[in-house]
Amino acid sequence: MSRPLLLDLYSCAGGAAKGYHDAGFDVVGIDIDDQPHYPYTFHRADALEFFRDNWRQFDAVHASPPCQGHSTARHAWGREYETTELLDLTLVAVRESGLPYIVENVGGASMPSAGTLCGTSFGLGLHRHRRFETSFAWLAPPCDPSRVRYRGRAAEVFGHHGNTDRVRREWGVPWMTQYEIAQSIPPAFTEHLGAYLLDEVKAAA
Repeated sequence: MSRPLLLDLYSCAGGAAKGYHDAGFDVVGIDIDDQPHYPYTFHRADALEFFRDNWRQFDAVHASPPCQGHSTARHAWGREYETTELLDLTLVAVRESGLPYIVENVGGASMPSAGTLCGTSFGLGLHRHRRFETSFAWLAPPCDPSRVRYRGRAAEVFGHHGNTDRVRREWGVPWMTQYEIAQSIPPAFTEHLGAYLLDEVKAAA
């Protein structure tokens, strides 16, 4: 039996993709920048343009629009980012498609119906809170702050840390650089959500 096909928009280096692959999906990544380390099928393209032209080829969609415009880190680095509208445009596009979907962003994003996942819920050493709006109901395991091993604002809020090798092992992402990890969703998050998403795809079929 073939695996359902998931479209991974704004894919970066494939942290989310690995979780969905482990949950039972084949994955195609789309990013406007080259992602030479992406571990699955990849196309360099504008994410929204690709989605509008090709969404009917897929069984489900995940999207992680650029988060810098919503992150507290933008103030720390003294910068503002013109990326905030991409979240709203992406939410409209995936909702209108009718595909089962998951849209992810940081805690500061305006996503009133989103739920939050924490790295400590999955035994990781970072909080790494991320919010997920979905087309289906799901449950989030509780946070466990006692599990945090990478202390300090840079590690827990911005995602930057000096423990790259350890994080690679914990997350199961040996191909990623430190920068790619800092931009990534832990695969455990999307493996958890992917199980719910897989049920939605099977029900739709």
